[in-house]
Amino acid sequence: MLQTAAYIVIAYLSGMRDSEVKALARGCLRTETDSTGSPYRWKVTSLSFKGEADPRGVKAIWNVGEPVARAITVLEMLQPPDVDHLSTVSTTAQAATRDVATPP
Repeated sequence: MLQTAAYIVIAYLSGMRDSEVKALARGCLRTETDSTGSPYRWKVTSLSFKGEADPRGVKAIWNVGEPVARAITVLEMLQPPDVDHLSTVSTTAQAATRDVATPP
């Protein structure tokens, strides 16, 4: 459920399409800080597909707010370190879904 909530936050607040959110990979978030070290801008790199000649997508960058940055950080924590794509359902998430779906 946490993975779904993060997806909703990212899709709703970033304006990214479903395919663009699903193409997010570990390390896609970049934070810019001011001279005092306070974050003021978050940029997300993913793939854009709509209107592109390359069916594999092309690199695109979105400026997003802090809630999207936090949601991406959560997705990175949910995935095992060896999994690059953030939309992959982890075994932990699969187990949680199974537990929720199975009546007591």
